[in-house]
Amino acid sequence: MATPSSALAQFGGTPVRSAPWPKWPVADSHCQRNLLNVLHSELWAISGCSQKQDLFEKQFGSDFADFCGMRYGVPCANGTAALTIAMEALGIGPGDQVIVPGVTWVACPSSVYQLGAVPVLVDIDDKTLCLDLMKVEEAINSKTKAIMAVHLYCSFVDLKKLKKLSKKTGVPVIEDCSQAHGAKWGKQRIGSFGEISTFSLQQSKLLTCGEGGVCLTNNRELYYRMQEFRADGRRYGGTVKPWNDYQIKNSGLESGRNLCMSEFHAAIACAALPRLDQQNQWRRDRAHHLETMLQEVDGVEMVDCPEDVSERTFYRLCFRINRTTFQDASVAAISEAMSHELKLLVDRIDPPLNQHPLYDPRKSPRLKSNKERQQRYNPQLFTLPASEKAYDNCITMPHQMLLGDERDMQEIVMAFRKIQAEIGQHL
Repeated sequence: MATPSSALAQFGGTPVRSAPWPKWPVADSHCQRNLLNVLHSELWAISGCSQKQDLFEKQFGSDFADFCGMRYGVPCANGTAALTIAMEALGIGPGDQVIVPGVTWVACPSSVYQLGAVPVLVDIDDKTLCLDLMKVEEAINSKTKAIMAVHLYCSFVDLKKLKKLSKKTGVPVIEDCSQAHGAKWGKQRIGSFGEISTFSLQQSKLLTCGEGGVCLTNNRELYYRMQEFRADGRRYGGTVKPWNDYQIKNSGLESGRNLCMSEFHAAIACAALPRLDQQNQWRRDRAHHLETMLQEVDGVEMVDCPEDVSERTFYRLCFRINRTTFQDASVAAISEAMSHELKLLVDRIDPPLNQHPLYDPRKSPRLKSNKERQQRYNPQLFTLPASEKAYDNCITMPHQMLLGDERDMQEIVMAFRKIQAEIGQHL
């Protein structure tokens, strides 16, 4: 029986962690100046009419494209909007198929079926938890119009093999980098390998403005099309008159909708971008220190990363758990105990999409009267054994903990050790 001092915090013991973790998101004076600039500018949206000539939204698209080594950037309302306009620009619609990893956030497959296309769920690689490219190749057929390659859990799709597969099959890649802002594969930034790359700027992300998204491409035609798909058929261009005028002009070559990023969100994103590399380096240093200390803890290791990744990023820091060293406790129980010890949300990875409670297109009003189409979208048609195994054996922690110091990393190790010793008392 554990003594009161060693009992798990979840059951009345003293937690390992008493101090607060570093805050996230981070706001500085640059961010405040930008927001005040927008507030008093009379231009709060790119669809607004104003004498102001410069748009934070357009600046962010250009700056972030430059940062990633790409030619063009199109900001939009959120990461789902980014995936949507990327697929629309590639001409994806009803009857088409898009390959999606078996483990990812539900916005990835949901954005596919909202366009009338069919998400084809493909299992993940055991080591990286990202797409298994051998299974991707097996899944490609004449209806496959894109591969949605999602970089997840501080790891990455094998981009060298992915480029070869895309060239061999002629299927374009949408590189979803929503968990990998600023990472590098060799000398190239992640986000510069697909026909289009997409990023979310939601509050929890490494680069955030609260809610936002952005698409990058080197293709001018796709750049123009994505502008129109996110702004009701309008794009940048034309002369802005010296009196109140619009920054975006009617084109109408595409039938779009309003998926624009506001100037307030763009102003925050512009202020956050210059901090990204420094924050990522700090996280890398802390993660390296933590990984070194974890070598002394049986049954806990970080998820693998391809060796070609030269600058790794850490969004949801992912640990693979050997549950026998935790007295066969479930990862749900381990993550709950870790949350109490560290006063931090520790969680499992996303459930496999064939059993995810938030992903079932058959519930959509668009499909409720069509049994044949409902069956085509049934996520349980796909078997995802590697995804299911990872769900049963991996936990994640949010990246703001890596903005702490080395003592903070030591407390994470202490929490793992404490739970290994005490969790058996509560099974």
